[in-house]
Amino acid sequence: AGRPPLALASRDPAAYVRALTRAGEAAELTARGGLGDFGWLIEPVAVETRGLLVDVADHEEQ
Repeated sequence: AGRPPLALASRDPAAYVRALTRAGEAAELTARGGLGDFGWLIEPVAVETRGLLVDVADHEEQ
């Protein structure tokens, strides 16, 4: 969604500000370098898992 029409600012200022806020949030999430611009880095690491998890009796699980 792009910027809301400027005429809305005259007719309904509160609605214009809400629409402008939504447009700004969407732009921030989709813009290159914005909050939604990321990549995954996966690096295998040898970790000993024995002892990390404790077996809990079924009746104690939530």
